[in-house]
Amino acid sequence: YEETESEAQQVAALKAFPLAKGLEPFTVLEPVARLSNARLKPASNDWLAYQSNVSGRSEVYLTRFPRPGAKYQVSQTGASQPVWSRDGKKLYYLDSSQKMIAVDIQTANDSVQIGVPKTLFQTGVRSSIFNEAYDVARDGRVLVVNSMTESTAPVVLVTNWDAELKK
Repeated sequence: YEETESEAQQVAALKAFPLAKGLEPFTVLEPVARLSNARLKPASNDWLAYQSNVSGRSEVYLTRFPRPGAKYQVSQTGASQPVWSRDGKKLYYLDSSQKMIAVDIQTANDSVQIGVPKTLFQTGVRSSIFNEAYDVARDGRVLVVNSMTESTAPVVLVTNWDAELKK
């Protein structure tokens, strides 16, 4: 979870809350951007993907979890909303122009190898959607949830439609 001193702050501390009795919450990363979209690598939960704007613009990074070490910058031209593939071998994110990017990630112990980012497609994700605008299915297909399209087609609103069923 993220913890800030006040709503006006644009940075936060990323903390973890242990589920075992008697353990106290601890700081994982500080500072990170508010709305860091932190995601643990599936299955192993030993790597954390997150976004931070501490460099001046939002970028996607990786670090170890629960005790971070080196921070590895995944994106280079602005990015947000990292999401792991279900097998933890790819990381998806939105670049600064809202294109869906996929990059292969190989982790071993305390090191990481980041592949060449590949543009998949242009999304219609609104820039005002800061988190959870999409998800990745088990087979790697991407489901974009919060998007917009432009159309001149009229919108038809049907009311009282259930009355027609009773006839």
